[in-house]
Amino acid sequence: ATVRIESTDTDADVGPVLELRRDPAQTAVINDDLGKLTWIGPGGDGSGTPKEYSQIITEIQGVTSGSEHSRLMFKTLKSGTMKEFMRASSSGVEINAFSDNIDFKIEGDSTGRINFYSDASQDNIGIGALPSSDVEALHVTGTGTGTLVRLESADASATAAPIIEFYRNSASPAPSDFIGELQFTGNDDGGNNTVYAKIRVKVDDETVATEDGDISIRIVRVGTLRTMMRIRHSEIVFNEDSQDCNFRIESDDISDFFKIDANDNTCGVGGAPSSTGAQFQVSLGAQFYRETSNTFTANHDITVEQAHGHVLVMDASSGSA
Repeated sequence: ATVRIESTDTDADVGPVLELRRDPAQTAVINDDLGKLTWIGPGGDGSGTPKEYSQIITEIQGVTSGSEHSRLMFKTLKSGTMKEFMRASSSGVEINAFSDNIDFKIEGDSTGRINFYSDASQDNIGIGALPSSDVEALHVTGTGTGTLVRLESADASATAAPIIEFYRNSASPAPSDFIGELQFTGNDDGGNNTVYAKIRVKVDDETVATEDGDISIRIVRVGTLRTMMRIRHSEIVFNEDSQDCNFRIESDDISDFFKIDANDNTCGVGGAPSSTGAQFQVSLGAQFYRETSNTFTANHDITVEQAHGHVLVMDASSGSA
């Protein structure tokens, strides 16, 4: 060692101590440097001229008695120029405070594992890996099948929490503006990044007190995204893009309890409709109605209980049932 500072003190006090002292009798001035540690070595030009490679500097930032504060700066050479990489002050800790092309990385215990990476040139952040250049702000990468992101609230009240909010902060909202979208993406067999499904929302009406929304679910069908369900203030639409896509409701025992066959333009109740049948079909075994009385005279008043669950056949000539 060229220099060693050693203390043989055995108590709990700090020791040894290296103190850099600026004359206390002087007047404190903001931005005055109080001291600097510098690392000097030979320059790369071979001239023998010494070169500063790194610095640690402390400077005054507040001089009011009782609330003095300072700034500690860490600098090092980058492409031949001294750059500040980190500073700590009363306002916090800053990395790359002067917006140079200086990245920031935190690694995990596993070799090569990147827990956090701030890419200065791309102005984005990666968690788990380097961020991709086509991501605007945050890119989270995992390598397993477990929970990749968890949002947890310890609130014990009945209020909903946690909340994920998609906020389109537009100064000029207008009908048909898309204000958010969830995309489900994977590769095809050619290795191409493909959006297989979307849930997206747009504005139907932005007028104060009469706002209307529009949400749709879209999936890829034969290579093209199609709207399979759309919910608006005035309607719920299935198969809006008129695709050969059936609509089916299952019961506890019947897989085709209610089915619309898009290709045949038929609807079946109690079973799948036949392609050669009428547009509206009831399965042979289905209980479409239950008759409780088969004698209704002309001008007979029919109660709600009598009419419920029945098909009423009208006599066109008399108008009676």
